[in-house]
Amino acid sequence: TGKEMLTPEKKTVKYLECTIPYLGFAASIMLGSTETIFYTIALYFGSVGVKRTRAAIPAAILSSIVGAAVAIILSRRRFA
Repeated sequence: TGKEMLTPEKKTVKYLECTIPYLGFAASIMLGSTETIFYTIALYFGSVGVKRTRAAIPAAILSSIVGAAVAIILSRRRFA
C-alpha cells in the first residue's frame, strides 16, 4: 500500500510503507555498526607501512558477521 506525499515542487509522489519494520531497523544498525573492512585496513596499515595484515582481515570479517547477527537479534527483540 502506498501513501501520497506532497513535495516542495507541488508534485504528488507515492512511496511504500515498510511491511516488515524490523528489517529497516536491522539494516540501520548494520550500517551504523560496520565499516568497509578492506578500505579501513588498507588505509590504516598503508599509512604506517604494514605489509602483512596476518589476522586483521579475518578478525574484521568476523566482527562484521557478529555485528550483523547482533543487529538482527536486537531488531527482532524490539519488534517482537
